[in-house]
Order: sequence, then structure tokens, then C-alpha cells
Amino acid sequence: MVSTTMKNNQTESDWKRFSKNLELLRNEYLDKQNRILIGIFEDPNRDPTQRFWDAAKTQKRIQRELKICLDDCSRSSMSDKVFYMLKFGMMSQEFLSGFSEPFQALFRNR
Repeated sequence: MVSTTMKNNQTESDWKRFSKNLELLRNEYLDKQNRILIGIFEDPNRDPTQRFWDAAKTQKRIQRELKICLDDCSRSSMSDKVFYMLKFGMMSQEFLSGFSEPFQALFRNR
């Protein structure tokens, strides 16, 4: 997580970019995760029981990550949300590069 003192590096345009793109980030993440689930269900090396339980485990992980990244997306939680979005692959470094330089600097080498 990002420390409280570092959170002041976000600008109004950072907040607007973040809040405007939450749905896009979520949908791109879910597209990726759905492909993983499809791969589990289509894996011929797993029996039906393994496919079921592996998919259930993966869905629980996805649900947990979505909750961490998207519940209570407020300005005050934005830095923490971006940290976790990067960690879980919901946000790319390319997308992060659209934020202000001081805000991007919070996430370098993490």
C-alpha cells in the first residue's frame, strides 16, 4: 500500500482519469480472467472434478481481487487502489503512464 503522506501526489486530472476508466479497467481485467477460466474448463489434462474445483478457486481469487480494487473507490483510496490494480494486473504500466509524473513516481520500483 501507499503511505498516507505519498497520497498528496495525485492531481485533479489523475482522479478524473482514474474514476472515468474504472469500468474499462474492470472489463479488460475480467476479459483476461474469463480467458483463464475458459482454459481451465477446456484443459484435457484435468478431469471434470479438477476443472470444477480449479475454476471455483480461480473465481474466488478473481472476486477477492475485484473487491480489493473496486470497493470504495474514493479520492482518498485512489493510490491504494492503483497499487493493487497494478499488483493484480488490472492496470498496466502503459495505462499508469497517463497519470501525472508525481503520481506515477509513487509506483516505481514496487
